[in-house]
Amino acid sequence: METREVKARRKYRRAFPLRAFLLFIAVSAAVVVSFILWGDEINGWVNDAIASTDGNRFFVALVLFLVLASDIILPVPSSLASISCGLFLGWKLGFAVSFAAMSVSSAVGYAIGRISSTAAEKLIGASDMASLSCFQQRFGAWTLLALRPVPVLAEASTVMSGVARQPITQVALQLALGNATVSLFYALAGAFFGNGEGTAWWAFLAAMVVTGLFFLARAVASRLRDGTPSKRRRHCRFESAVESYLAGTLAPRADFKCNHHHEAGQSCGGHCHH
Repeated sequence: METREVKARRKYRRAFPLRAFLLFIAVSAAVVVSFILWGDEINGWVNDAIASTDGNRFFVALVLFLVLASDIILPVPSSLASISCGLFLGWKLGFAVSFAAMSVSSAVGYAIGRISSTAAEKLIGASDMASLSCFQQRFGAWTLLALRPVPVLAEASTVMSGVARQPITQVALQLALGNATVSLFYALAGAFFGNGEGTAWWAFLAAMVVTGLFFLARAVASRLRDGTPSKRRRHCRFESAVESYLAGTLAPRADFKCNHHHEAGQSCGGHCHH
């Protein structure tokens, strides 16, 4: 006869983390809706602010920095702003301004997600949060890199990395690589091709190719280092998520113990990182 734990584990295997998925959709939708409502108005303000600088490079750099740094909370045309960095400042200074601003924006997005993590867990439930944490633990850091050139998904994935409490060192590394790649290609596009038709599109494709190559290189390096994927790691991730689910749905039992090797008195808590 199946125990309650076995039934719960089967239920977890079948369950799709719908609420975690809907949370990601909601974050993405918030970005899209804000751009639809206020994008044109902010774009006009940015153009007026740049025009009012009378070509002073310092003030142009300041305006573009503030615009890109606020991208995570305001519907800013970040692609055009990054191209403008190269157009008005040259590709070297434009790259530096764009990279610094995008780094600030990413840090704010991660912080927003991290601060909202507890509320998000109450909203989507422990089981879906465990699924999100498992996904982020396995794919999240490099997904951040792959999505950096993609509008909307770049912002949403950054916030979700904070919600899932990804280690800040991993997040910072991938965001730095992604932001540097995007900033470089958009600054080069603005400096050498101006703000003409198709410039943003070609810069986007180039950034996507390079971040994709980074992602592929990581996958190959991981396979060469580890051989076949570690069954123990997959098992640990799955069991950690299941234990988090069980903790929220079953009454504690004296005979149910975590199989992982923790320090004395340390609880698994559903966020094991073996």
